[in-house]
Amino acid sequence: MESNKIFIAVLALFLSFTVTANTEIESLSGEAKKSQVSDSEALNTIFQLSYSASAENHPPQQYSEQQRQFNINALAKTLVTFYGLDELHEFRPSNPGSQYSRYYILQHYYNNKPVHNEIVTIGLDENNSIIKFSGGIQASATFNASKVGIKARSTTETSSKSIIYWLKNNSQSPLSKYSLTINSAVEMTYINKGEQYVPAYKVDVFYVDNDGQPNRDLLVIDPISKEIYQQSDLLKLSSEVQAQGSISITKPLHSKGSNFFKGEREYSVPFAPKITDCKFLTYIDEFYLNKRLLVTMNMSNSIIIDQGDAYMLNNEDCANESIFYEKDTVGLTYAYSPLADAHFHAELVMEMYNVYLQEAILGVCTENNTHPNCIQYYQNSGVNNDVPIYQGVHYGDSYVGAFWSGGAAYYGNGGFSILPNVSLDMVAHELTHGYQEISGDDVYFRALDETTSDIAAEAVKEFVFNKTQGTDHSYFPDESYITDYRYLFGKEIVREDNLSIRVLLSPVIKDIPKEATGIGQHDLSGPITLVFANLVSEGKLKNFKDAFKILANSKKTCVNTSIIGYAGLNLAANCIVDLANGMEYSDAIDTVNIKNELSTAFTGINLNIE
Repeated sequence: MESNKIFIAVLALFLSFTVTANTEIESLSGEAKKSQVSDSEALNTIFQLSYSASAENHPPQQYSEQQRQFNINALAKTLVTFYGLDELHEFRPSNPGSQYSRYYILQHYYNNKPVHNEIVTIGLDENNSIIKFSGGIQASATFNASKVGIKARSTTETSSKSIIYWLKNNSQSPLSKYSLTINSAVEMTYINKGEQYVPAYKVDVFYVDNDGQPNRDLLVIDPISKEIYQQSDLLKLSSEVQAQGSISITKPLHSKGSNFFKGEREYSVPFAPKITDCKFLTYIDEFYLNKRLLVTMNMSNSIIIDQGDAYMLNNEDCANESIFYEKDTVGLTYAYSPLADAHFHAELVMEMYNVYLQEAILGVCTENNTHPNCIQYYQNSGVNNDVPIYQGVHYGDSYVGAFWSGGAAYYGNGGFSILPNVSLDMVAHELTHGYQEISGDDVYFRALDETTSDIAAEAVKEFVFNKTQGTDHSYFPDESYITDYRYLFGKEIVREDNLSIRVLLSPVIKDIPKEATGIGQHDLSGPITLVFANLVSEGKLKNFKDAFKILANSKKTCVNTSIIGYAGLNLAANCIVDLANGMEYSDAIDTVNIKNELSTAFTGINLNIE
């Protein structure tokens, strides 16, 4: 009886709050809305009622997919009620999420279109009560509790195809002089300078400029006027790779190419690649369906042999690639070229993802999947196939660096001191940028993404060492992984001994600054990467496998475009701590006491863990 009284009292509070929200929110200023959003008690009251309605008869298990789905549904309804919105508004998860996390990131949608930058992050405690709330919907001159005013528009065709055609072909387009690859074009709602909600498209575009430099831009563009509201550079590449360490002697090369280890490689059948027109192709035959998973292409016909004799394929080599793959010796390849190295290394990275995460790196092609690789290479017939991975080797003339374009990984040939950029850790780093990718431009956001890629690079070296050590095809000679390669990113591609691209235990900066003006994403990632490298080095994280699994899951749950500045990174760090704790609770990682260890380590680099 007492519980019924409590329920009726709470219901009365809920109804009174709903009426207040529906009748008074129209007159709220932006500051008043912020104040109301901070009222977590009222927000939590609505959430508890919504959650109880769906879970009362079937309470889900802690850290289960069912519990996460119940919470998503309840939180989405809660936010609509809290803001006093009508049926045209809804909130949907902005990323896949992880069952091990109690953090939820929800995107505001109006009339089935995402509203630009209107993202809410909510954290729950172990009792399933709201303890964190960040973000929200903006005040707008046209905002109304029952309707968001959409600026009147012309009836001119505004499909994504027309936007792409204009970008590629119209002389007024700033990009028309380049050959463009469109990774995605998403219809959305944008709040313009006049605080009006207007239709727009978010376009992810890749191109190479007249100087041969790769560029990847994120455009928010008006489909009628073609005004570009926002343009962000997503690559931010350094002009050259900076090696760290003290120079001593030049490394002896045991094979001509990026790979100076033993040339003979063992592939697991049916993963042995086929070679066609200078491309390595990997297929898997499953249920009589030919699934293309990996294609590695030669990007350049140029013959460039630098003074350090870094080898790369020429056209004659491409015509006689049986030197790399013997048809009668299925399962073996001779990795004497960057092309063969890149392909083999990518397969090892794919295998690690399958073993550790039970996932394909780029996901699975579905009917609604607009990934360009599904559309272009399966011709819309690849539903339920893994999204194929494409790689380009010998990118540019003496280009130093590697990058992820949004649809493929590209690796440069290097220069006098840098070998072709196709080492095992470099390939893992670039492919991980494609895993659960979200296009965000803030430097703190990009720094966290760089850390995930660097830890994936360490994890794959550890994975391959454990997989091949003691076999006839040991990847690392003797104990060289532990003595010479652990914690050193890109050591294999730097020609001089005692040098690497990055030293994980000795980053350029040691603490996260509250203001990052002038600091690049790779340098800013250093302290975050140091947290995980130190924990592994000190035995507080059992291995890089656990570190990778935590950060890979964080890309599903904690990483989103609302990470802006130091405060946003703090929110993400708290989410990662919560996620790691849930993974330990669920035996998804082998490490113990991870919440305390990770909290202490994050605090040590000037992040605030609550």
